[in-house]
Amino acid sequence: MYSLDEIYNRLDTGASGTGNTRPFEEPASGPANDTGRTLNDVMDKTPAADNTDGSVPADVKSGKKYWGLRTDGSGWGQQTGTMQTRTLSPGSTAMEAGYYDASTLDAADSDLVSGNIKKGVTIFGVTGTFVESVGNATADDVLNGRTFSNADAAGLVGTRPPLSQCIRQPPFYR
Repeated sequence: MYSLDEIYNRLDTGASGTGNTRPFEEPASGPANDTGRTLNDVMDKTPAADNTDGSVPADVKSGKKYWGLRTDGSGWGQQTGTMQTRTLSPGSTAMEAGYYDASTLDAADSDLVSGNIKKGVTIFGVTGTFVESVGNATADDVLNGRTFSNADAAGLVGTRPPLSQCIRQPPFYR
């Protein structure tokens, strides 16, 4: 049998206690004053009902044990959590309610890299290095073999011949 002190200590600190395995024996004399915990001391350490802020199984990670404080039918005493473990999806901006294991956002979406983010913009701690192509040059505006980009595409190749091939020279210069 556990003593009131052991029950009190379990409630107060989580101590396991040892209990007494001997058969009960009458004490030789009555207890002295203030020799142990009272039932009121023990009751002061017991959990109180809380139907407002007390957890329900869906609030606690699936499989984890907790002490429920609700007396409204959703869980008093030792309970087991049912909260789902979720993962981030690169195909959606929605985050479902639930528990998320520690991870990194680039592990959830391998496209979260600096080269995919506009230069000067930071998304979730990743600073962009991508330089947006602008301009209106066409292949005819750029020398043959030279590459360029415009607002529509990158890596375009010019087709304009060198200026020296475009000017007609008088016959006496030949």
